[in-house]
Amino acid sequence: MKLVHPEWQSQIVFQENRVQVLCIENAGYFSRTIQELLYQRETGKGKFVLSNGADVYELGKTTELILSPFQLNFDDKRFQTNIVKRLVKIANEDEYLESQEIRNSVLQYFYQLTGRLEYDVEVGSEFDIQQLVKLANVRPAFSDESLEASVVDYFSLLRDVLGIKLILCVNLRNYFAAERLKSFYETILLKKINLLLLENFAKNDKIDCEDWLIVDEDLCEI
Repeated sequence: MKLVHPEWQSQIVFQENRVQVLCIENAGYFSRTIQELLYQRETGKGKFVLSNGADVYELGKTTELILSPFQLNFDDKRFQTNIVKRLVKIANEDEYLESQEIRNSVLQYFYQLTGRLEYDVEVGSEFDIQQLVKLANVRPAFSDESLEASVVDYFSLLRDVLGIKLILCVNLRNYFAAERLKSFYETILLKKINLLLLENFAKNDKIDCEDWLIVDEDLCEI
């Protein structure tokens, strides 16, 4: 998989066991690049092209842009919606018989409840397993032990629940000491998560698993 832009001579190619770093030292161009990514993800209009062979991906559906690791939204409705869909699929296929038993038991319970009323009511027979799954209020679980653990959990959710193919992060390297960054990379690479770090200056020395593309103050690529 690769990310290209017509203003760049170089392609950003995502490879197994490698983390891609794009360091744009020109502050104005760095800001414009982030703005363009945001706009293209929201509207579908832009010059970035993310592809894998002949397949070209829509950025809004296949990428996530993280502006701050302190603003990770684990309550994002997209997570719950997709989790509910997956649970309903399992309930209606792999656990079909047990699901029907539970559905019938719930209906029987409501018949008992309504039978104790002093007036006549009807219980809706269209009750389905999806309604029951939603009542369970299933939410993503995550670790709050450290910033590193929270970020790893969030990235895993993006890939596993939403099918995100590429995660882009703004200045993420600056939030970790060198040793913690190495540990973070090890976990991310083990999970085979494609990561592009968008940096405007280099706080730490290059780490062995990183591939760097630098755009300097004069917009020359190094």
